[in-house]
Amino acid sequence: MDRPSHTDPAPDLHTLQVQVLYRNMPTGVLASAINAAVLAAVEWSVVPHTPLLLWVVGLWMVAAARALLIVNYRRALPVCWSSADWHRWMLVTTSMAGFGWGSSVYFLTLDIPLPYELVQLFVLGGMTAGAVSVLSVSFPLFLWYAVPLTLPILGHLFLSGHEFHLIMGGMGVLFLLATIHSAWNFNRVLLSSMRLQLEKVALARSLTTRTEAVERLNQDITKEIHDRRVIEEQLRTAQTDLEQRITERTADLAQANARLQNEVREHRRTEGARLSSEKRFNYLTDNLNQGVWFAQANPPQVLYVNPAFERIWGLPAARFYENPKLWRDFIHPDHQQVVSEVYDAEIANPTGRDLHLLYRIVRPDGQVRWIHDRMVIHHTATGEVDSLSGITEDITEARELEDQLRQAQKMEAVGRLAGGVAHDFNNVMTVILGYSAVLLQELSQNSSARYFVQEIQRAGERCAALTGQLLAFSRKQMLHPVSLDLHRVIRDLMALLKSLIGEHISIVLQLDPLPLWVKADAVQLEQVLLNLAVNARDAMPHGGTLTIDTRQVSREAVWGSDHDTRTARTYVRLRVHDTGTGIDPATKAKIFEPFFTTKPPGRGTGLGLSTVYGIVHQSGGTITVESAVGQGTTMTVFLPEVVPPLTALPPVQSEPAHTTGTEIILLVEDEPAVRLLTQHILRTHGYTVHEAEDGFQALDLIRRNALHIDLLLTDLVMPGMNGKELAMRLRSHFAELKVLYMSGYSDNPPVTGDEAQGHTTFLQKPFSPEDLIRMVREILHSVSPA
Repeated sequence: MDRPSHTDPAPDLHTLQVQVLYRNMPTGVLASAINAAVLAAVEWSVVPHTPLLLWVVGLWMVAAARALLIVNYRRALPVCWSSADWHRWMLVTTSMAGFGWGSSVYFLTLDIPLPYELVQLFVLGGMTAGAVSVLSVSFPLFLWYAVPLTLPILGHLFLSGHEFHLIMGGMGVLFLLATIHSAWNFNRVLLSSMRLQLEKVALARSLTTRTEAVERLNQDITKEIHDRRVIEEQLRTAQTDLEQRITERTADLAQANARLQNEVREHRRTEGARLSSEKRFNYLTDNLNQGVWFAQANPPQVLYVNPAFERIWGLPAARFYENPKLWRDFIHPDHQQVVSEVYDAEIANPTGRDLHLLYRIVRPDGQVRWIHDRMVIHHTATGEVDSLSGITEDITEARELEDQLRQAQKMEAVGRLAGGVAHDFNNVMTVILGYSAVLLQELSQNSSARYFVQEIQRAGERCAALTGQLLAFSRKQMLHPVSLDLHRVIRDLMALLKSLIGEHISIVLQLDPLPLWVKADAVQLEQVLLNLAVNARDAMPHGGTLTIDTRQVSREAVWGSDHDTRTARTYVRLRVHDTGTGIDPATKAKIFEPFFTTKPPGRGTGLGLSTVYGIVHQSGGTITVESAVGQGTTMTVFLPEVVPPLTALPPVQSEPAHTTGTEIILLVEDEPAVRLLTQHILRTHGYTVHEAEDGFQALDLIRRNALHIDLLLTDLVMPGMNGKELAMRLRSHFAELKVLYMSGYSDNPPVTGDEAQGHTTFLQKPFSPEDLIRMVREILHSVSPA
């Protein structure tokens, strides 16, 4: 506790702020020291030890300085310091702590694993949020702590260029603004409370002074009564003297009456101050977003509700004053019994803790809202329940945001699973399709087994198509984006669309008068249109109209005005509208989830719209759905608009001069079955093949045998060392080395023909023997970049 030397008989607002600040500060100092040690222990294994130790020691030294400052404040040493001096030194040490925590961005390198990075961001966020309750009594002090702490981290997230970091940076900015806003509101509330406290102290002192004056007056009156009795006893002997004394006492009574009148005026002034205090209280509660209420326990009676409480419940305050239990009638039937039982049980047998209730209400207008209600029970001096007070908050929007976050996380997890499964499945399909092709080449045209091998091949191709849908959904499919005239793509598909949806459905085109160009994979863009058309057809079993329209829209129309950092200035809107049965809200919430379908078993895989979702987002766009039961459905796709390409002559395709290869190829593949198939195909066509199961074995093979290779054929994704790293190392020895990557997918695919990497191309798994030999011949017979 503060020593008496810090307790001014009439403290001002700043002195009271400093007292509260130093009373709260030990918690923040202790949390800073402990969290620094915990963070150092967590990141000990992933960051350099020397900088980490220096950072921890630095924070501890700052914490020690702050602790010493707190101890000296409580001991009132030095005695010459004023509250401004104590505040100034706490500002210096606290800002040093903020800069110290902000310097931890030094450890957020590219090598640190994501979980450790998230732990560090969580600790820094906790330190910032925790500072609200400790430092917001002095808002400048909070800013000097929070801004140096968070700005380096936000700078790191925005400057890293990583999509995840950009998202985290955006959330960090929102978090910082929300924290500063909370600190500001908390600061205003604390200052208002302190001012009220100072006014109450002054009022109490004034009343004490006036009470003492009244007591003195009573003593004077008592003494006067005694004197009058003495005078009465002396009346017979001192009549003249008595009259003189009566005159004197009359004058004294006149003075006392004047003093009483002054007291009455002072009392009226005090009453005016009380009314002013009530006015400030009403101003505070009237402007809160949370509902505030007071009630009497026995008999039940609502004493006060603020305007926010009326808005939350959709009822005027008079209704609650008339019927104290009216609020129970509007609780959702699923929660009504439980809430009433908990509420009544707490009043009957108080636990001594605040009661927190989370439930739904049905407002008079039919809206269902989620409510968080906190109730406090007040007792009399004898321990009986006297009154109730509480704060009611509408948390519907917060719960909706939580649901959206959980949905996004679920979609991301399913996408990762789908991508991983598709990648492994592509290796299996490469082997099945490859050996099927080899068997077909070996079997004669009259062989009875040829039909069965062809069926195996067709089944494998269907599985490969399904794998492509999984990769499209997970946004890990290798796309080949080119500039496309969207109107030409639509018109070229019209014949197929008409035959696909049937004659009972009319197709109406409402295309923009000007050509609209987008950059996307042509095949995938056609798949988006076909999938949307098929879904529209299924929604109109008895016929209807399918409308396809396009329009150029601004960036703000897609993302809103607060997303001004996006590169595309204009977007192309592709809208597909049907007059079908429509979609209910429950189905609409799951419409883009993989394997979710409303069709009967056997009629749909549930990957159609999830594939569309993946293709659109992988192409840099977004998709929305608008629908209502009985009013049809509108699917809207937004894609970045690009500049039309310059017209150029098509390249002349040249045939290879020979059909048998003589070059030396280094094959690197971690999947044994794929490696065996690939080397068999290459050796069958005359190439010399050296095999390795990973990058390290390949480098060792080159080093031990002093091999010269013409082509590196490597899987892109391998354990230990990926294909890109292997190609980079080999090109330090073979500057003109040509590289052919192969993979089921890649988060960061190589750019074909990249001048910085040499001559490079890519082969998508699963591939056929013909595709493999064609790609190998093309890259071997091409001219290397200068």
